[in-house]
Amino acid sequence: NININANGNSLTKYVLPDSAYYSSESHNTSSRQTEQLFNGMYDVKLDSFASLRYKMNGKLENTDKRTFTSTESTGEELQVINRNNRTNSSKLDAGTFLGSVLWRQKFKKKGRTLSFTGSYKRTDRDSKGFLNSETDFFGNNGLPYQRDTIDQYKINTSTTNAVTSKLVYTEPAGKKGIVEFNYVFNRATTISDRKSFDKVDDKYSALNDLFSIRYGLNFHANSAGIKYQYNDKKITASFGTNIGVSNFIQNDSSGKKVVLFRYVN
Repeated sequence: NININANGNSLTKYVLPDSAYYSSESHNTSSRQTEQLFNGMYDVKLDSFASLRYKMNGKLENTDKRTFTSTESTGEELQVINRNNRTNSSKLDAGTFLGSVLWRQKFKKKGRTLSFTGSYKRTDRDSKGFLNSETDFFGNNGLPYQRDTIDQYKINTSTTNAVTSKLVYTEPAGKKGIVEFNYVFNRATTISDRKSFDKVDDKYSALNDLFSIRYGLNFHANSAGIKYQYNDKKITASFGTNIGVSNFIQNDSSGKKVVLFRYVN
C-alpha cells in the first residue's frame, strides 16, 4: 500500500503590454494506492535439439485519489478578478498482463537453427470520479457578479492490446560465416472511451458531448531481413538489410477511419 498526501502553493505574475495581473494557486492531494504483482516462468527441454520457455507477469492496481485546488486572479492593485475552487476525485482499477514464449530448435548441421519469440500484453484501465467546481467573477467594486458551477460524473475506460513476434532462421555459410533470415510482426490496438455526465434533477444523466469522446488506434507492422555475419579470431564483421511496412489507423467516435499513415522503410 502507498499513501500520499501532498500540498503545494504558487504565485505567478503575468505582464501584458498594457497591464499585469497575478495568479495564486494552492492545492492538496491525497491518494491511496494498492498493487498486487505476480510472475512465473516455465522451461522445458523437448529433446536434445529443442527447448521451450514460457514467462508470465501481471499487475493489479487500485487507486483512490482526491485533489482540492484553489486559484485566485488579482489585478495590479490586488483587486480580485476571479476565484475558483474545485475538487477532483477518482477511483482507478487497472490491470496489466504480459506473457511471452521462446522456442529454439537446433539441427544436426552446426550453425543451422530456427527460433520463434512471441509476446502478448494487455492493459485495462477503468476510472470513475467527480468534478465539482465553482468560479466567482468580481466587478470593479470588489463584489461578485457571476458564478459558474460544474458538477460532473466522469467515466474513463481504455484497453490496449499489443502482440509482437519474431521468427529467425540461421544457416552456415562457409566455415566462419552465418546467414540469418528474420521476419517480425507487430500489432497494437487501443480503445479509449471518455464520458462526462452533467447533473440534472439530482442525477448524472445528461451526457456532455463537449467533454466526451471515444476513439481507437490501430498499428501493425511487418518487416523481413537478411544478415551475414563473419566470425574469426581476429576479425568479426556483419552486414545486412531489412524492409518493413507500417500502418497507423485512427478511428473516431463513430468508428469511421479518420487518419491513415503508411510507412515503408
